[in-house]
Amino acid sequence: MSTSPAPSPTSSRLKGALRGLVYFAIVALVLGIVAFGWTLQKTRQVAELQHVPSATSGRNAKASVSAPPPAAPFTLDAAEARMTMLETRLAEAEQRAKTARDDASRAERLLILAAARRMIDHGAQLGYLEARLQREFAPTYPRDVGLIAAGARQPVTLAQLTQELGAIADALKTAPGEEGWVGGLMTDLRGIAVVRRADAPSDAPAKRLERAQRAIARDQVDLAIREVAAMPGAPKARAWLDRAKRYVAVHGALDRLEAVTILNPQPAPAPAAEAAAKR
Repeated sequence: MSTSPAPSPTSSRLKGALRGLVYFAIVALVLGIVAFGWTLQKTRQVAELQHVPSATSGRNAKASVSAPPPAAPFTLDAAEARMTMLETRLAEAEQRAKTARDDASRAERLLILAAARRMIDHGAQLGYLEARLQREFAPTYPRDVGLIAAGARQPVTLAQLTQELGAIADALKTAPGEEGWVGGLMTDLRGIAVVRRADAPSDAPAKRLERAQRAIARDQVDLAIREVAAMPGAPKARAWLDRAKRYVAVHGALDRLEAVTILNPQPAPAPAAEAAAKR
């Protein structure tokens, strides 16, 4: 019977070393694959953590730019408050418009009166201004408009009154029937003894005449009328007094219309028109 030869110790060790190298290579390969997979997974997670917030912030920024502000909730109180505000603004606008219309009307009426006064002071006819006076003032102040229109047709100026008063100055110093030396004597006798207060103006005809002339120069014709009417020869100045009174009446009418225009920009309704409106 034959027997196989026994393996040598050297070959057994070589085979064991090779088998260990193979096992080590397999284990290293497996560990490398596992490490590579773990690293790839961690890298993906880090990338996701870095990119997700930036995309979210971009969407939020875009939404904040494009989205309109939220509308206030509609309530009945808010609607009433807005209506009240609009009504207040509308009332203020209407009041400003009315004030502007009143100012324009006042200015126009004052210009008409100023032009009429200038024409009368120069002794000229009113022309188209008479129609404007009739339209603007006659429905409410017919008497004043009538005085102005009549005064313009027969004008009386300060220059005329001054000239006419100078023409009758000598006649005013003596009463009717005292002309000549008799008049001079009576004038001297009346001036011999006169009892009056120290601060009272002199009643002498010459002094009255001077005061009347100064009053006319200051456009105070009413004072001149009183002085002339108190002189001895006043009956001889009847024509002058009538013309002076007409001058005062015309300018008094102009003054009254100017005053009411300044105080009331719109003319007050005439009684007849007011009664018709009430009916």
